[in-house]
Amino acid sequence: MDYLFLSGNKIINELTTVAVSMLSNLDDRSFMVYPQYTRNIGQNLDLYIEGMLLFGVEGSEFVPPASVDSAGFGGGKMALIRLIYSF
Repeated sequence: MDYLFLSGNKIINELTTVAVSMLSNLDDRSFMVYPQYTRNIGQNLDLYIEGMLLFGVEGSEFVPPASVDSAGFGGGKMALIRLIYSF
């Protein structure tokens, strides 16, 4: 299998960063996009807002068939919000 990974980020200011990554299966043309927003919201406290977007035809690597994906996550869109406190 052949894969392609691309990633880029931009520091907006000393408190804020945005990034996006993409992983693609070149054989079945399915891919995953992972955007991320990071912000320092206090001393030693960071906020992360992330997403995972899956694309492709059913049965591809990133979009499994419904019989395998009983939770219904294949081909879906997910969001994650994290607070990280460093001490």
